Amino acid sequence: MTPNKKKRRPCSHFVEFRRGTFFGHSKLDIWQILVFVALWVCDTKWTTIAFVSEMSNKTAVDWASFCREVLIFRYLDKPEKLGGPGKIVEIDESKFGKCKYHRGHQVEGSWVFGGYERGSGRIIAGARSNY
Repeated sequence: MTPNKKKRRPCSHFVEFRRGTFFGHSKLDIWQILVFVALWVCDTKWTTIAFVSEMSNKTAVDWASFCREVLIFRYLDKPEKLGGPGKIVEIDESKFGKCKYHRGHQVEGSWVFGGYERGSGRIIAGARSNY
């Protein structure tokens, strides 16, 4: 060793690899999250997802809600466009609300609009609370 060289101290700085990612503030192991997402995408039953990923039913429901929110925010950031020259798009709307005993009166609820592109099978949907 040369007398003029300083000895390097090991770095004590630690950065959590989950920070700023999908796994951010979770206390679950990475494998549990990955197994959950894989089974959730395949539309597996809740009881099976919770059993295989070794989490409670409540945790599985919370993670499903979180995954839905992630998909919704992704869709809102970059909504898909349908149609174009030579493409046929079918559109429809429905109002979801409660209609009790009377018929023909104003129903409180939300309008949901949807579109389906023939051929490709791509769809879009959107909701409006007051229209």
